[in-house]
Amino acid sequence: MSSNNITTGIIQIEPNRWQLISIPIIYGYWDNINHKLVHDDIIRANVKNYIIDQIEDRYSISANEYIEIISTYFGDDNEFKSYIPGITNVNSTHNFPLAFFDGENIEYAAMWIKSKTSTVFTINWGSAETSQTTVFDGAIYA
Repeated sequence: MSSNNITTGIIQIEPNRWQLISIPIIYGYWDNINHKLVHDDIIRANVKNYIIDQIEDRYSISANEYIEIISTYFGDDNEFKSYIPGITNVNSTHNFPLAFFDGENIEYAAMWIKSKTSTVFTINWGSAETSQTTVFDGAIYA
């Protein structure tokens, strides 16, 4: 599937709580040199290269200062995955993809993110650095 016609947005992560999010991206990563998201139809977007790298570059702080854990459950694989910033190895299966292929379908991972900061922070997705962005605060909180 090509990512040439990607929708864009910003997810606002609320302070000190669990929040259920999903990022509808298959291919892409955060470019630390140019400080922006890249969607190249080659590199699979995962927790580290799309979320963690983005937070660390944009906020100039280790992601483990903002995020305690990011967890998901892949039902077809019967696997629970948990990414812990600063601990989980980039090559671990716990650095899970934001989307996966389920036979003929593409499924986007729903993930719980645990904020551990008293500050609101955001995660951009798509080409969210353009002027056509919207802030999404419709996540489910716990």
